[in-house]
Amino acid sequence: MGDHSDEEMKGDNRKNVSEIKFEEYLSSQSLTDWDYEPEIPGKTRRPDYRLRYSARELYFEVKEFRQDPKQPLPSGGAYDPYTAIREKIDAAREKFKNFKEHCCSVVLFNVDALLVHLDDSWIMIASMLGDFGMSFPVDQKTGTAVREPEWTFLKRGKMIDHKHQRPQNTTISALIALTQFPVGRRHFEIELYRKEQRLGRELSLEEFVQFAESVTEEGLDSTEMALRVVVYENPYARIQLPRDIFLGPYDERFGPDKGRISRLFAGLEIEKLERLAESRK
Repeated sequence: MGDHSDEEMKGDNRKNVSEIKFEEYLSSQSLTDWDYEPEIPGKTRRPDYRLRYSARELYFEVKEFRQDPKQPLPSGGAYDPYTAIREKIDAAREKFKNFKEHCCSVVLFNVDALLVHLDDSWIMIASMLGDFGMSFPVDQKTGTAVREPEWTFLKRGKMIDHKHQRPQNTTISALIALTQFPVGRRHFEIELYRKEQRLGRELSLEEFVQFAESVTEEGLDSTEMALRVVVYENPYARIQLPRDIFLGPYDERFGPDKGRISRLFAGLEIEKLERLAESRK
């Protein structure tokens, strides 16, 4: 559970950054009834966390991304944004192999990996459902387009077997991106836009520095961050992650709605920032 004995606390030394951050997030949401690496009768594997919520047990496997110091830094060009995320899904799938009767979710946290983008909703969704790309329906006989090209999910998705056109990994209820949301930067950008709109031009370098100093003196902390989660429901999940959990002020949730993947929830502070951003247009 959230309150650990001294003996249990000694074990915390083996926790990685992502696990510590996940516990920090749970605490911020007053979710304290959890166990770390619990022993579960009849199971040989131990997921990272068991959270008791509304008379249910929810299981979470927490995975983190780190930049490999031996890997050369990216210098431009194309790369596959899905591979690293899908590898974590595969690893979690092994942990949840014998948990088909439970709600199981994968929590992802990026420590410092340069080519992992957990803050990109389309990359996260496409990692589950298939590479995001264009579909060009054509008449097989004439070779002409049947209709206009459309964006769709192609192959390699982890939640659907495209070869046999059937769901897979249905034990995984959701992917959960645990991220630091740049609250201060968003407010700074909004104020900067308003300033430039009033002037009718972009600020010079000197004006920009003066502007940054003035908003800081007024109390705007451009470095302010908020730990939050974005939930991506697996539309083929056997058991759904409850929709009344993880509803923090900066949280979001995406999932199936009327035959398409849509945003189902946005926290109050996210909505407020979006209204501010909309008002500047």
